[in-house]
Amino acid sequence: MKKVLVFISSMVIANIASASFFIDYQGLERPDTRPVSKGQVISPNGFKLLTDDMEGIVIEVGDRPTSIVLNTDFADDTAFKYAVGAIMPEGWSAYVDERISGLKRISYSSEQEPWLNVLVRVGAEYGYKYIVNWEQNIVQISEDNNYVAPDLNAPIATSSKSGANYYIYKTQQTLDKGYMIIDGEMVEIKIEN
Repeated sequence: MKKVLVFISSMVIANIASASFFIDYQGLERPDTRPVSKGQVISPNGFKLLTDDMEGIVIEVGDRPTSIVLNTDFADDTAFKYAVGAIMPEGWSAYVDERISGLKRISYSSEQEPWLNVLVRVGAEYGYKYIVNWEQNIVQISEDNNYVAPDLNAPIATSSKSGANYYIYKTQQTLDKGYMIIDGEMVEIKIEN
């Protein structure tokens, strides 16, 4: 009986001695109110800044020089790492995000165009973003997470002088059938001899 009483009393003491602690952190998270420069501002979730060709593709660090080196060059199905080297002026270095393949094939052409504009065009067409550091002559290259590759099979819309709209579909056709758009509907055409 003594053993049972000792056991029960030890259980009661153990329950009395236990305590729970709760620390309330509410109110300790204060928003950062320090001023930020335009280059540090990131678009709010779900939004993309659409003010000019470079906005959202190039972030510049330092002051852009008054005259920028002009680029006259072209690349047709060339590895990205070689094309970027040809676009940038002599003495510049590029640091590429390790998730980007330097072997991705790209094409571009330029004729007496500022090299930064050529870089922006490549970024817009192939999904790259850049941080250009004018003070250190460095370009950092990363992927644009909002980039959507163009649909190469999308129709090309064109209009005649009379105002009629025509759509050219680039899908591969067989010799005995095709498609025609009549009153906005795509109608299959079968050619028979």
